[in-house]
Order: sequence, then C-alpha cells, then structure tokens
Amino acid sequence: MGEREKFIFHKANINMKFNRDNFVEIYQKILKYPMFSVNDTTEISHEFKNKGQIKLQAKKAVNIEDEEKFFAILYLLQTGKAKIVEKIELKSFNTTASVIEVKISDISELTNCNSYEHILDSVRKISSCTLEIFMFEKGKAKKTFFTYFFPFYEYISEKKVLNIFIDDRILIACQKKPLKLNIADYLCLKGHAKNLYKYLSSNVSKEKFHIYTITKRCHIKAKRKSEIKRAVKRALITVGKTQMFRGKKITIKDDFIYLKNSPFQNK
Repeated sequence: MGEREKFIFHKANINMKFNRDNFVEIYQKILKYPMFSVNDTTEISHEFKNKGQIKLQAKKAVNIEDEEKFFAILYLLQTGKAKIVEKIELKSFNTTASVIEVKISDISELTNCNSYEHILDSVRKISSCTLEIFMFEKGKAKKTFFTYFFPFYEYISEKKVLNIFIDDRILIACQKKPLKLNIADYLCLKGHAKNLYKYLSSNVSKEKFHIYTITKRCHIKAKRKSEIKRAVKRALITVGKTQMFRGKKITIKDDFIYLKNSPFQNK
C-alpha cells in the first residue's frame, strides 16, 4: 500500500442511503455477468451480444469466496454498520476514494468466517482487482467504464478495524445502476450455486434459460456435457431452497431450465 501522507484528504461528506433489509445494492453488470469464478483466476472476461466486453483483472488470483467479502463490506456500509470516515484523492490512480471503516468482526459474523487472516487475505487479493467495460464502435473497442475495487486498505490490528479505500466510481455505479442481492441467501450458498443465484436474481422476469448460457455466465466447466448438466442441477437444487426462489418451480428439460411460479406460492 502507498503511504498515507501522499494522499490528499477531504472531510467526509457523503450521504448514504441505508438499507433496512437483507438486500445489498450492487452494480448491475457485476451480477448480470458474474466476474468471480469458483476457481482461482487472474482474468475473466465476457462479451455481450457482440456489442462490448466486461473484463475483470487481478494481480493476485481471486475466487468467489473473495468476492463475498467485498459484498459483505458493501452491505455493512449500506446498513450503516460500516461508515465513511474520509474521502481522498488518488492522483496516481486518477480517481477519488471513500475510506470505509469496518470492524473485521462484523465481516466475520456476516460471512460466517472465523479466520481473520482469511478475511484479510481476501481483502488483499481484491485490492489488486480492476473492472473494465468496453463497447465496440466501428470494430474498435472503446472503454466506457473503469474502476478499481479498492486500491488500498489498512488493518489496524489493535482495534481489529479495517480501513478500506473503495474507488468512488464503483460506489457511484452501485447507487446509480444497482440490482438487489439477498445477502442472507447468497452467503448461505457455496460454489457454483453462488454465481447461479446472482445470475438468476438479475433476470427475475425470465422463465427460460439455456444451459449453455448458464454455464458460460457462471463459469461452470467440465469435459462432458453430462457433467455440466449434473453440476447445474446440483446448483439449482441448492438455489431452489433459498428465500428468493423457494416459491419457484424449477425444471430442466432437454437443454433448457424453466423457472415458474408455484401454484402454491403465497398461499
């Protein structure tokens, strides 16, 4: 991490809209195009309808367990359990950042992770992540969005407090173009079920999904088609038990997944 004295500090003056439920607001493209895989990776990209590309890059390999720590920090901020204490200008990164003070015990309790070192390791890895979105114009890629997740962090061991320097561009995106994620549901899931839950949650009006689309978006890989189907089915069974999808009838037929409201829902 860089030295604090090189930063330009401003008095914090940001109005946060606090949530009072189990939902966290996240930039919509992070949910529609899941960017973290079950397995460690340093780069994931996705092209959408030949119109553009979204790309995650990390200097240190990251996975979906690291992402959940990021979502937890956002949730704690949006519920008022974490707070913005400073706003700084990061000239070398050409951006501003909000310094968020969060108790590591709150992250631990929310994510059910008892290892503080594991949480710190996730923060360390995500601090190397960047997210880029390109749109294709006349055959050329034009960058339309770029953000660091949090380029810096500090751990104050005697207070068991983390200071997370979150890039304001991603905070603004979460406020202006959000989708809601049920954090309680999400954190109870494991493996591929996490990405499947995110993807289905961001497409709640759809009733029909091709398995190829699901496997591509959720980074489900296997050598045989039958293995892919089994992996999707296992993830669907778990997702179907969540609060969000408990009232849905989920079926797989041929190469399609169907989600329909149960006739007994809300009765």
